[in-house]
Amino acid sequence: MPNTISNRFEGKVALIAGGAHAIETSLMGFAGLAALEIARGGGKIMIGDIDDAAGEQSVKNMREAGLTADYSHLDVTSESDWISVVEKTSSLHGHLDIMIMAAGINNRGETIETVTVPKWRQVMDVTNLGMFLGVRSVAPKMRENGGGSIVLISSMMAKITHNQANAYATSRAGMTHFARSAAVQYGPDNIRVNSVLPGWA
Repeated sequence: MPNTISNRFEGKVALIAGGAHAIETSLMGFAGLAALEIARGGGKIMIGDIDDAAGEQSVKNMREAGLTADYSHLDVTSESDWISVVEKTSSLHGHLDIMIMAAGINNRGETIETVTVPKWRQVMDVTNLGMFLGVRSVAPKMRENGGGSIVLISSMMAKITHNQANAYATSRAGMTHFARSAAVQYGPDNIRVNSVLPGWA
């Protein structure tokens, strides 16, 4: 069957971290859009997020539209949460092909001198610890399956910053470099690792 827009994800299983808002409203983020488009393209998706109400509602809406979707609570800073959601996804569908890491928080309006140490650590943990735990959790499953694709949603703030979002910009720059390092490590396993910079997200 030719690869068309309607079936391009046929047979693929995707885990989207931070994709709770997969309803077409002004609140929909990049992860929510990715979840919806993969499901519409024939893929089976697992949404992981800390916003349980939004995630469960998104899954309900997608199922009512005839799409295959599930939800699991996921705090990306928790290794046990990552292990749980990866096992749940694999148990439901037998394999895992795609992981999109889009969880993150911002600190716009805070300078180096005004941002608190707890806030700095929180930004770094959600973005950098989160991506590290995510990749190390999904990579073994993808290797077993003969390969896969990992996408880390970064930001133009990784390249061009300003003076009131230092923690966020630093965390996103770390994400883009981590993607390069992970791509070199996992390339021989046929696992692609990319970071994308979709504007000022």
